[in-house]
Amino acid sequence: GPALAELEVMRQGGWLVTTPLEARAMADLLLVLGTAPAPLPPTPPPLAPERGRRLLRLSLTGEALLIALGRLRAHLKGRPLSLDPTLAPIAEALASAHFAVIAWQAGEVGALAIEMVQGLLEELNRGRRAFGLPLAIGGGVEGALRALAAVSGLPLRTRFQKDALRHDPWRFAAERLIAAGEADLLLYIGAYPPPWAERVPLILIRPAGAEEPPPAPPPRP
Repeated sequence: GPALAELEVMRQGGWLVTTPLEARAMADLLLVLGTAPAPLPPTPPPLAPERGRRLLRLSLTGEALLIALGRLRAHLKGRPLSLDPTLAPIAEALASAHFAVIAWQAGEVGALAIEMVQGLLEELNRGRRAFGLPLAIGGGVEGALRALAAVSGLPLRTRFQKDALRHDPWRFAAERLIAAGEADLLLYIGAYPPPWAERVPLILIRPAGAEEPPPAPPPRP
């Protein structure tokens, strides 16, 4: 899932991230990837009002986003290549920003794009300050991650045993457990359970007043 995608990037190569509060106070450039809502208004930051703040968006996903990020990184490393009219102003803004922030939503851009962003941030930090800003995943995942981390120091897909904790992203994946017949009951906390929840009896704890999810489309013949 999106949460584990970010976790994998952090584990494999580390990452440079900031908080919404620091981004609001310091960023003079905010670049939003994909179609996620901008986390900050394009108003001057209170700690550096003379800089102002630019808000740019790279509205790409999938392979197109990966190609664009690769071209931006190559350009900022000084490799000669031509940039299309969409990327040229973004490259110029990143090169001239005092404190750049690149924001993304993991469920939209994917782990590989996040890894490429971290490489881009490493290049930018050689002469200026630049950080990533992962946006809230939604669906209660953010709260569950923080609660479990506070209690155990481990992320989701962790088993509480009698005398130890065990984290195994593959073994304790709910969808895999159900598909393999290793689980015969699902307790789901949230408004809309995933489609695979229908394979076993379901206990659903949802917010009061939550609307019923739209009916699933009929299977294709």
